[in-house]
Amino acid sequence: MEDLQRDLGRLKNEYSKKQAIDNAPGEKWSFLLVGSRGRVLRLHLGWGLAMVVGSVFLMMLILTGIWYLFKWEPDVGGKSVYYAGLEQEIQALQRENHRLMVRVASLEIAMESSEIHSGAESSWGNDWRSSGQEGAAEPEPVYPKKMPPELTGAPPIPEVDIAFPKVALDNYRAGIRGETYGASFNIRNIRNDAVVSGYIVSVLIPREPSFLYPASPAMEVQNGRPMDPQRGQFFSIRNFKDVRLRFGHLDPDLFQANRIFVFNEAGALLHVEDFEVVDNP
Repeated sequence: MEDLQRDLGRLKNEYSKKQAIDNAPGEKWSFLLVGSRGRVLRLHLGWGLAMVVGSVFLMMLILTGIWYLFKWEPDVGGKSVYYAGLEQEIQALQRENHRLMVRVASLEIAMESSEIHSGAESSWGNDWRSSGQEGAAEPEPVYPKKMPPELTGAPPIPEVDIAFPKVALDNYRAGIRGETYGASFNIRNIRNDAVVSGYIVSVLIPREPSFLYPASPAMEVQNGRPMDPQRGQFFSIRNFKDVRLRFGHLDPDLFQANRIFVFNEAGALLHVEDFEVVDNP
């Protein structure tokens, strides 16, 4: 009798605990899963929804990745055609550059030969005649020749930043009046289809390699190039322009060449050329 009462009390306690668990707020949103072997698993509704949403999202990612994988194809043929077209264009520009440089060189030789044989008076001589006293002896214009650096021992000419030529220097003449040395030349637009503008910097190269480059206007020269091209003489041309340089008092015997740099407004080197420094009375 006592055993029955004890078992009855234990069953009542278990039933009351079960009722308390079933009536809990968290357990109302859960359900039981019964396995094949009689195992019972209580699954909360929130965790179930999270698992379903996560599974759907993962499947969407997998399907999207598979779709993009089959859709993407490397466009090897299009890139090869594009690069082949660029290479052909570069080769065409190089051929045109070579042709124009040969043409310019031949024109310069023809112009220099015709001017020397005709004995035409330069604007440099006209400028001296107007500035001098009447009756004074007029110096003859001198046509300095171009000076290759390998013959004079001057520092090598730096390479230009723009390979396609845009400007050329013609009719370079130099002379000395009193204690003033000067030069004049024409800067010409080769392409003649657009305005070219920039800066001209003239540098005298001394015979002694230990000397620094004296420049007009004075500026620092490093690695054979002026450091501040914007301090040079500004020009803007469609055809050509006459340029005159004044170096003031100097001894021409101390210098071996006059190196002229031509930069565009962005500071890129367009043209560079050496001319002889002459000592004419």
